[in-house]
Amino acid sequence: MKILEANIFGFGKWKQVTFDLSGASFIVIAGQNESGKSTLRQFMLFILFGMPPKQRSQFLPKTGGEMGGTLKIQTKDVGIFTIERIHDRNKAQATCYDQDGMVHGEEWLKERLSGVDAQTFADIFSFDSISLQRLQQIKQTDIGEVLLGVGMTGTDQIYWTEKWLDQQLQDLFRPQGKKPAMNQLIDTMEEKRKQLEQMEQETQLYKEKQKIKVSLEETVAISQEKSERLRKEKQKTEQKLQLHEVIEAFHHTQNKLSDLPEEISFPENGLERYQQIKEQILPLRSELTVINLNIEKETKQLQEINNKQLSTASIDELEKLKDQRYVYHENLNKYSFNVQAQEELARQLTHEMEQLQIGLTLEQLSDLSLPFATEDIWQHLKEEQEDVRAGLAQIETELKEIQENKELLEKERETLENKQLDQATINELNKQIEDYQKSLSSNQQQNNNWETLRNKRLKSTNRFSFYSLILLVISTIAGFLLSNYYLYAISAFFLVIGSIHQVFTRQSIQAMEPLFDRHKQVDTNHASSTENIKETENVIAEQVELNKRLTKINDSLRNIQLAKLKADERRQFFIQRKTILESKSKEQMEQFPFLKEISVGYWPKLFNHLTKVVEKVDNLDKLNKDILQASKDINNYEQWLSNVFHSNYQTQSHQPTKMLELIIDEVDNQKHLKQREKLLHNNRTNLITQRETIESRIKPYEHEINQLWNKANVGDEESYIAKGYQKEELVKKSTDLKSYERQINTFLSKEEWERLLAGEQIQKHEIENALYQITNKLKEVQSQIEMNQQRLADIHSEIRRVEISTSFQDEKHHYYELKNELQEQAKQWATYQLAKEKLQETKNIYQRSFLPKVLEQTTEHFKKLTDEKYKSVFLTDQESMLQVEDVLGLRFIVTELSQGTRDQLYIALRIALSEMIQKKQQMPFFIDDAFVHFDPNRLDKMYAIFKQLSTKQQIILFTSDYNWSSETVYDGYDFQLVRI
Repeated sequence: MKILEANIFGFGKWKQVTFDLSGASFIVIAGQNESGKSTLRQFMLFILFGMPPKQRSQFLPKTGGEMGGTLKIQTKDVGIFTIERIHDRNKAQATCYDQDGMVHGEEWLKERLSGVDAQTFADIFSFDSISLQRLQQIKQTDIGEVLLGVGMTGTDQIYWTEKWLDQQLQDLFRPQGKKPAMNQLIDTMEEKRKQLEQMEQETQLYKEKQKIKVSLEETVAISQEKSERLRKEKQKTEQKLQLHEVIEAFHHTQNKLSDLPEEISFPENGLERYQQIKEQILPLRSELTVINLNIEKETKQLQEINNKQLSTASIDELEKLKDQRYVYHENLNKYSFNVQAQEELARQLTHEMEQLQIGLTLEQLSDLSLPFATEDIWQHLKEEQEDVRAGLAQIETELKEIQENKELLEKERETLENKQLDQATINELNKQIEDYQKSLSSNQQQNNNWETLRNKRLKSTNRFSFYSLILLVISTIAGFLLSNYYLYAISAFFLVIGSIHQVFTRQSIQAMEPLFDRHKQVDTNHASSTENIKETENVIAEQVELNKRLTKINDSLRNIQLAKLKADERRQFFIQRKTILESKSKEQMEQFPFLKEISVGYWPKLFNHLTKVVEKVDNLDKLNKDILQASKDINNYEQWLSNVFHSNYQTQSHQPTKMLELIIDEVDNQKHLKQREKLLHNNRTNLITQRETIESRIKPYEHEINQLWNKANVGDEESYIAKGYQKEELVKKSTDLKSYERQINTFLSKEEWERLLAGEQIQKHEIENALYQITNKLKEVQSQIEMNQQRLADIHSEIRRVEISTSFQDEKHHYYELKNELQEQAKQWATYQLAKEKLQETKNIYQRSFLPKVLEQTTEHFKKLTDEKYKSVFLTDQESMLQVEDVLGLRFIVTELSQGTRDQLYIALRIALSEMIQKKQQMPFFIDDAFVHFDPNRLDKMYAIFKQLSTKQQIILFTSDYNWSSETVYDGYDFQLVRI
């Protein structure tokens, strides 16, 4: 993945700014402190992975505006796409736009990022000076373990996690400790258990108190039943007292009904039905009135429109004029354009004819005929002329070279002939060499024979001496072993014989040496003659070479003569072609006289110019014809326009444009009137239909009203309403009387109800007296209940003090809470212990599989960073400790390294891990001012590694380094510098 562009709408100090990062894979973003480098880095992380709301609030623009922006990204599988993220839009979720314009959401972006989140990216693909500072704060004994964790995940969290787990395990439980939480819980639970045993002995009085409580509860229950019975009787009496007013209303209603007729003829719900009909018929009658008014209005407007309309024939002619106006305008434009084109073309023709200067007029050009084959003929003549000229020139050059070579060879031949010896001298010199070689061969043969003889005799003598020595040794050993002096004498004999034979042989060889030395002396005397012989051989070799050279020269002269004959033949051939060419050219000049003043080489170019000029002349004639036709069409249309305008408007004619505008307006007006007429006619037809519909809807309502009047035996609306009110009063009084009867009958006994129907009045004071007696009885019962309830409350309080009570329950509950808490802490301790074991198991698996590859890559980077001072980074087999080895073979653990070297090792591990992860997850690599303590040499090594990494992944370096932020390009690195 590669970041191509960052467009910031608003983020911290940045607002409406764009950074182009597509120039190279190694991006250096350089600037002074507080220039916004880290803010830009946070913006990129925000767009890629999002950010919690609280953290986003730190980067809200101080000057207002929306917070967010876009990143343009390039990946292998998708290509180029854009990520947009806004703080207050879509809950800060990402919106992605691909190359096809498709829109995608946050889940699609996570798939493109291969599941890498912000924390994973910070651990693997990013580091800064804070990471190095944290490394310095760790104990020296733990640095190796921290760097091992970095090699596993890119972060030191494994180390801190292990430390945290150890601390949690120690804080929870230690076998011999007292301060850990589980140890304290165990001690507290033991104390609670003893306390509960003592409190349980105090619960024996509970049963006796409980019996008294049950007895009092039964007494209270009986008294409450009696109280409830009296309360209901009191309630019924009170209801009778309240019913006294209903009885009086019952008598009043009976008197009213006696004044009204027993039967009134009136439809059921007649008033409501009549009112409903009125409510339905009144809107219809109002609507009918409005429709009638609208019909009159539409009829009047139709009459006015008919008076304004023209005849159909006039309208058709006006529409034809209107439709032909586009052709008219087109003819005007065509006429104007053709006139300008005619003038321009005539000017161009005049200019071109002046440049050609061939003496032809435009009339002659229009009559000029250039056959299709003319261009090929002229081109062929030009090429033929150039070929003849080139051929003659080449032949002349060849003849000149042939003559020069001939003169040189003849001069060289003359020189060699002067150096040549006669044949007799050469024969004499060959005889001297032959005699010398024979003498030298004879002496050499004698010397070789002597050497062979001498070597053979020396080998025979040495062999005899060797055998004598062996016999001497054998006889000596045998004499010693057998103590036989004869064997010693034989040994002495072999020694004497071997010595004599050796001496005699060498003396004879020395006697023969002087004879062969004299032969050698003779050879020495002939040394000077050997040198003479060599000089003679050289002379003879020179003469042989001289003869060979003369032979080659004579052959070359013959070849030159032959080449000259061939060249002469070729020249004669080209002269003949030249004569034929001149004849063909003359024929063309006779056909086209203007060619006489022009060289043949320019004829093809002239043909092209003439073709264009003739074509322009044809175009000029065509333009003249088009102008004439356009002018004729324009005049015809304007005459037609004037006639139509005068016949319709009876006024003086205006300019054609003005008349055309008036006619177009009139056509549009007539169309509008026609449409208006059609619309009004349709509206009038619809209104008539609506009127008929409403009249048909009103008739059933009027019929229903007449039926209601007939049932009520009335003839008008007022009598119908009065009779309806009387009917409602009769119904209401009858309903009220029945309601009073139901209420009274519910609370009175049968005898009281019969007395009431007979007309007897029930006295109010009787009901009040009965209510007073019932109330007194109820108070006595309630007083007894209250007394027993007080006693029950006292007993209950005593039971609460004696029984197990809340303190015992609380203590017991607290004991079980402590037990549960101990179990939870034990589970937590087991969880931490299991997590620690799994973490160690994961580290072991990683060390066996993935870590060797990371360490191998770390070694390569560490060697480069330390200038080959250290050659290996590895892990010990027993203790799994991280160690390094220098070029001398000395090994060092991490704590023995200098602080700068430890920083280099940490960075090498981070880069190696990034490279391993990069094979599966392509992500950029962020570095934010992580080398503030590096010397120039270390920086150069670091940047060289980044340059190599940039061929595989994008590197973005945020730095305040002066060299990067200066105007000059940092030598040796292909990078894109972004200064902020």
